[in-house]
Amino acid sequence: MINLDEIDPRKARSGLFALATALLEDAHELAVHGQGNEIDQSEVLKLLDGLVDQTNQIEILLMAIAAIRE
Repeated sequence: MINLDEIDPRKARSGLFALATALLEDAHELAVHGQGNEIDQSEVLKLLDGLVDQTNQIEILLMAIAAIRE
């Protein structure tokens, strides 16, 4: 069982920011791909779905970061 008193909030926050960074990088890649002139509508929809998923995950991480208290 996890003892919450043993978790360093600064390390937890740092890890969550690292995860958010990775998701932002993935979202950036999708957005750059979407700038291409040669993509069709089905690919645009896939990119949009991916971006929505990435931003939802980022929002969850941001809420977790905001909830951490030292």
